[in-house]
Amino acid sequence: MQHRRFLFLALTCLPCVLLNTTLQAGDAGVTASDPFARRGFNFGHLRLHPTLSTDFTFTDNATRVEERTQSDVLNDSAAGIEVLFRPMEHINTVFSYEVGWHDYLLDKSRDYLSHKAVADVRVRNIFLEGFELSIYDSYLQSGNTGALENNLLAFSRYATNLAHIKAQYDFNRFSISGKYGYTLVDYFSRANSTSDYIAHAGDIEGAFKFIPTRLVLFGSYNITRVVRSTNIDNFDTHTVLAGVRGTYSKLQYSIGGGYSRAMLLSGDDTEEGPSLSARVGYTPHERLTLALEASRRFVASPQVGISSDLDIRVSASLRLTAHGKFTVDYTRNHSDRLVGADQVSFAYNGAFDYKLSRFASAIASFTRTEREVSSGTGGFVINEGRIGFRLAW
Repeated sequence: MQHRRFLFLALTCLPCVLLNTTLQAGDAGVTASDPFARRGFNFGHLRLHPTLSTDFTFTDNATRVEERTQSDVLNDSAAGIEVLFRPMEHINTVFSYEVGWHDYLLDKSRDYLSHKAVADVRVRNIFLEGFELSIYDSYLQSGNTGALENNLLAFSRYATNLAHIKAQYDFNRFSISGKYGYTLVDYFSRANSTSDYIAHAGDIEGAFKFIPTRLVLFGSYNITRVVRSTNIDNFDTHTVLAGVRGTYSKLQYSIGGGYSRAMLLSGDDTEEGPSLSARVGYTPHERLTLALEASRRFVASPQVGISSDLDIRVSASLRLTAHGKFTVDYTRNHSDRLVGADQVSFAYNGAFDYKLSRFASAIASFTRTEREVSSGTGGFVINEGRIGFRLAW
């Protein structure tokens, strides 16, 4: 109840205070060609971007079951802030935090609180010209997962932390980079602790600008070690990728293919197969944007074992007016597991986003999500309609 009161007061009182301050804020960084650009609140090298949002989602399957489904209305309310700080020309820092309260109004599922925090620091030309150092950390704590998530347990409180540090050096047409990554998945319930794990990853990449900007050739190698809290089914993955990326006229692309191998540290089993990482964006008209993302990799499946995950997302965005944008997308995740039932989750989504003013926007969407399992229970179909409002400065 205290969480509800806090967010209600924030959603009703904060806009009035911020609106008065916004009228006095500077226009730095806002172009006349974009009347809806976020101004923020500028204090020298510091800029603040507060946000408030509330969504109402009607779902015909609140508990994500195959039979005896129950309808409910989920109210998602969130308050957040993004902080941009640029003390020097070569230093960029971004920090953001959001707290959300997710309330099932008919109490068919359990309400929950969520926290999201991101820190991103980039320093260019440090030590020598062409050298860049970046540090990134993302933290999420929630009581539920998205319906398309195959490798996290739904309706269970958990926390994830993803962090990396990357160093890159560019020299003429050549570049080389190295990165260390850290991933933590931690369930709060002791009953689900067997699904906890930590992953350490190392990457190295070399690239050559064959045609600067338009065509860049690259190759990379990654090694990842996944260690579970039970020390059962710990494994290593090795991935080699080679590909091309660049920007040509209205086309932006990054396509890499290679081979990946996952090996249990116990030596009991080995999985291997092709790896893929692709992202393509095409803008044939200033109002129309098309995008394709695809990847295939080995990840940790819940509780035990290794999963070979193929993710695909296709989307199209059409700006109908200066205020309104319509987006459709199709998302698919196929988890081929070494142990347990395979899962295929896919969703069709259509959304209309309308800018009411520079600070306010409204969204209406419909999503159909389906999950199929190779054996046993776990499949479901969900139809959801959502109406939401957002304030952003």
